[in-house]
Amino acid sequence: MAASSGNQLTPSELELDLSILVVGYNSASYLTECIGAVHSAVSSYSWEVLFVNNGTDVSEELITAKFPEVRVLASIGNVGFAAGNNYLAKHARGRWLLLLNPDTRLYPEALDMLLDTAKEHPQFDVLGGITMGQDGEPDAAARLQLPSFASLLRVLLIGHPQPKKFAGGSKVLKVDALNGGFMMARRDRWQALGGLDEGFFLYAEELDFFKRLKDAGGQAALVGESRIFHDFGSGDNFSANRIRFLTIGNAHYFHKNFRKPYAYACVMLIWAIALKRYLGASLLASRSDWYARMSRGFGPVAKSPTKWMWGYNSPGADPRKIR
Repeated sequence: MAASSGNQLTPSELELDLSILVVGYNSASYLTECIGAVHSAVSSYSWEVLFVNNGTDVSEELITAKFPEVRVLASIGNVGFAAGNNYLAKHARGRWLLLLNPDTRLYPEALDMLLDTAKEHPQFDVLGGITMGQDGEPDAAARLQLPSFASLLRVLLIGHPQPKKFAGGSKVLKVDALNGGFMMARRDRWQALGGLDEGFFLYAEELDFFKRLKDAGGQAALVGESRIFHDFGSGDNFSANRIRFLTIGNAHYFHKNFRKPYAYACVMLIWAIALKRYLGASLLASRSDWYARMSRGFGPVAKSPTKWMWGYNSPGADPRKIR
């Protein structure tokens, strides 16, 4: 049952089972499906939905009209994924916090299954589910590994390893990290870790969170029965802007979490991978649009490493610091 959307909180509203946090960025076209699916995804627990728009479209008006039970917080500008979720979390009433991307659709009972698992396996601090694509197949990216020098070197030399698909079923699988667009964290653990690091604007903030979780002795798990659909068509994987922020985020992750020699070595490998992809795709660009888009996407990162190699401390890398 959804919580009241009024400003005054009653004692019973101070503690709910789940707070669903949705940070949008001009996501109006996805929100009806995203938020509309919540009711069938969680029916056995108390819950609320909180939303903030980091963009400038009509998302707030749409939600207010269609979903009056949702708590729409005043926008604080395009502050990034980490800061947006931290902002919502500070106003949340739930014992668990679910980070949910707006271009997703929860399957029926998906959140009931996560919360049931939380009761049955109290050793886990963060839980996530299986992301399904348009082809009806599970996306292996829901199950992440924390990056390292060794993993980057492997990508450079032999390419990305074929990720193991997790078919699901009733299995609960311990993992290093989960996709930040569908992860449910215990609120006390979230608060102890300080939420997401707002030094990240976009990408790799969840890797940093799970690195800190692991260092603190926490555990995360993937729940096979809990599923969500993600509209992978909502963005271009070879968008130069996407690749730029992804690269900046990963460089920031290494500089923040490791000593300088190791961090710089990892950043050099990131550059070498980008350069290899750019040069290889450029040679084959005339053969297909796929290679042409890859070449255009990786070109700026490969040719201008000084614009990203220090992470969000690189000159011009963080849009929040540009006046």
